[in-house]
Amino acid sequence: MKDGYSFDLSKESTRETYKNILKSYLKTFKRLGLVAIPVKGILDQLAVI
Repeated sequence: MKDGYSFDLSKESTRETYKNILKSYLKTFKRLGLVAIPVKGILDQLAVI
């Protein structure tokens, strides 16, 4: 997944944005006939959630 940036003002809206981006990626992979396996990553120092 690419770096994603948003200007969400709350944790809740950040989570909603993430869910929408995840859905878009899964939909794209499905259209390409690929199976995407989301995994939980480690937050780095720049991540703010």
